[in-house]
Amino acid sequence: MTTALCKKKTDAKAVEKRATPAQFVIDDGSRRVPIVNQYGDEVGEFYLNPTDLGIYERYQTMGEEIEQIMTPLADADKITDMGQFAGATAEIKARLFAAIDKLFGYEGAAARLFGSRHPLSPVGGTFYFQLVLELVAREINAAFETEAAAFSRNVKKYVEAVK
Repeated sequence: MTTALCKKKTDAKAVEKRATPAQFVIDDGSRRVPIVNQYGDEVGEFYLNPTDLGIYERYQTMGEEIEQIMTPLADADKITDMGQFAGATAEIKARLFAAIDKLFGYEGAAARLFGSRHPLSPVGGTFYFQLVLELVAREINAAFETEAAAFSRNVKKYVEAVK
């Protein structure tokens, strides 16, 4: 049945007349992870796809780039003007957002991750983005371990069937 369908030539005019294209919804393994503050209010979110093996490499690369991303604040002690400071933090935020969007693989990921909070906001002596990215890393690792265990069980079934 499938073979016959694949060999059939498509009528280009019939395709053009379609009102809407077909839509397929699949479970790609991704899940929404809310970020909640100490009062239980949702302050951000991210979508994690633990089956995306590239996220681990992208996270590592982003971690290596953080120092370079932060270079506009390298001479922060010499910044005497609020306009200079605002410019430096805006540049860092833009660079950081680009790196985080790349990490998750979609535009707007960083905006969702931080919500209305500026990523350079200080929290307990560290930047807010550092706290959030530490939580993201923990979630990525936990999700990977869960996926790897499930995958291993599935592979084992097929290996045993071949024996």
